[in-house]
Amino acid sequence: MRILSLPASFVKFSIRSKQSLLLAVAAVSVIAILLAVSIFVAKRSSAHGVSPTKKKQQGCCADDPAILRRMVGTYYTTEDGFQSTLVLNNKGPNQIAVTPILHSESGQTFTASPVAVGGQSSSEVNLNLLASIAGAQFRSGSFEFTYEGRLLEMGGGLRIVNAEKSLIFDEQLLEPGMKFPSSRLETVYAVPFEESQISVIVTNTTAQPILVDGDAIFAGANGHHPIMENLGPYETQVVNLPRGLVKKASAGAVSLNHNGGKGALLAIVHLRDDDRGYSETVNFTNPGGKISERHGAGLRLGSVNNDPLKPVIAVRNIGDSASTVTAIVPYSKQDGGTGTIALPPVSLAPGEIKLLNTSNPQLRRNDFDTAGLEIKYTGAPGTVIASASSVSQSGNYVFALPMKDPQGGLSSTGGYPWFIGMSSSTVVFIKNTTNEPRIFALNLVYAGGQWGSGLKTIAPGQTFKLDVREVRDSQMKGSDGNMMPLDVISGHVNWSVRGKQGNKTLIGRALMVDIVNGLASTYECQLCCPRNFYDSRLMPGSVSGFPGDQQQFLPQERTQDCYGNIWPWDGPYASVFFSSDNYSVATINSGGLGTALAPGSTTIRASWDSVRYFKDATGNCLEEPAPTECMSFCDVAPRVTISGPTKLW
Repeated sequence: MRILSLPASFVKFSIRSKQSLLLAVAAVSVIAILLAVSIFVAKRSSAHGVSPTKKKQQGCCADDPAILRRMVGTYYTTEDGFQSTLVLNNKGPNQIAVTPILHSESGQTFTASPVAVGGQSSSEVNLNLLASIAGAQFRSGSFEFTYEGRLLEMGGGLRIVNAEKSLIFDEQLLEPGMKFPSSRLETVYAVPFEESQISVIVTNTTAQPILVDGDAIFAGANGHHPIMENLGPYETQVVNLPRGLVKKASAGAVSLNHNGGKGALLAIVHLRDDDRGYSETVNFTNPGGKISERHGAGLRLGSVNNDPLKPVIAVRNIGDSASTVTAIVPYSKQDGGTGTIALPPVSLAPGEIKLLNTSNPQLRRNDFDTAGLEIKYTGAPGTVIASASSVSQSGNYVFALPMKDPQGGLSSTGGYPWFIGMSSSTVVFIKNTTNEPRIFALNLVYAGGQWGSGLKTIAPGQTFKLDVREVRDSQMKGSDGNMMPLDVISGHVNWSVRGKQGNKTLIGRALMVDIVNGLASTYECQLCCPRNFYDSRLMPGSVSGFPGDQQQFLPQERTQDCYGNIWPWDGPYASVFFSSDNYSVATINSGGLGTALAPGSTTIRASWDSVRYFKDATGNCLEEPAPTECMSFCDVAPRVTISGPTKLW
């Protein structure tokens, strides 16, 4: 069949009868050919007709009010040579005004001028500059920002960098109460170098004073250090743990309780060894969970610049019963091979801290492409917490690996900023936390365009990796055949799971890494729900040909995210059923290959089961089926055969 295009909004059937040969055969042949050509040209101009069978849907957050929202962070500093940068990430389609706010360590407040962040774009705010404007008392403290929009429509993160000493700390911002909904905060960490300095930083996010009652314990040091703080409104305290206990410890943990409201206390741990260039941020977690598992996407293995990396994994039992912990490292190699490395199991008594044994020489190989980490434990969900990172022998390279309960998040999505610097790039990791293959789509948005991955499948337990600099510099073609311009240096990443029963099955993050300067930081933020089915089409939209012609038909669909962004066409992830309204005119097989049989008209149809998402009364994201059908219109004309001598008159 040859491609023609008819409007896809109306189906018109017509059967062409054979023409009597009253004119000379040659004249009829010429007219038929000219007519076919003229019809081809006329219909071709209206290609790409869309035939949705369902009303176009808004994102699952479409009914959420655009209200004044507040995102809070624990700590920033401009002292000791550090540069603090607030990273803003607009996941919605429209420009949003963001108001940064600084709180001094003693609780004084400075409100900066609003910053405009364009739709689906990223921006950076220099907190050192704001602190210099605010006054000397704002050299260190806590911070937040406000904006008017929907839940998590504006994401935020922090980087605190001393490039000269190769030190970096990071933090992910959330609305108050989202990170720590209870009054108990827990963390565990490893101490890879005995000269490390460890600071526990606590911040009151409210206008009311709170009391913090906590304890730091040290594995192998047989000691503890009480943390008792009365925090005034918006006050921050930096608690430096005793060097003597830290020096003897292989790992440690901190438990905090407070008497404030939901989300009143933020806390974070900073580890550093300036002489080595070692720095690491360890986050607190809220006790409890959905399943007895923790997963991490993007475990760095092998070595960096001939500096061997070692995974350092600390676990602690915060429950009341003994627990057995097992861990595996699923990996894929550069040659495409996959496998799993099992770590020796450990038993944990209540309150006990241990390091997992990562001495397996397989973990030192340099032929890995990607890897992940899976920790499972006996006992109630949330009773075992973990921290993980890959630390180089010198200490200069540290790649933290956030460990997450995959069922505890909002959804299998990600909305991240990306940046390409002189020696830095952003690497996106997405991990399949299930025992079944999962499908997702990823888009890199930049000023003037976007690059799409198309539909990608991740094998059970495996991790997908995408280096944004590699996509740009290698001029890798996207799903639409386009390439990212070589001069773009920043933008927005959006990815979403696709398929039925796919929500809360994938986790992801963006790693901003600068190997030259020994710096790496993580950014992870979700959307409230995965992308929804929006509309569908069958390409080509219409076809005209002759008996015996064949045409490959391609079904496609578009999706829409929580905030109303409509993403480019890609193929359906589900099995497609093809049919013809008139099999005597044209047939179509299960792979979408159509064959014209006899003169007439028919409609070729493709149908599959897509998915939409909605939020229930409690805010949980639920999926519902979205059956869809699209169509293409086919005309088959009789062939004209020239035989015998012809004569024109």
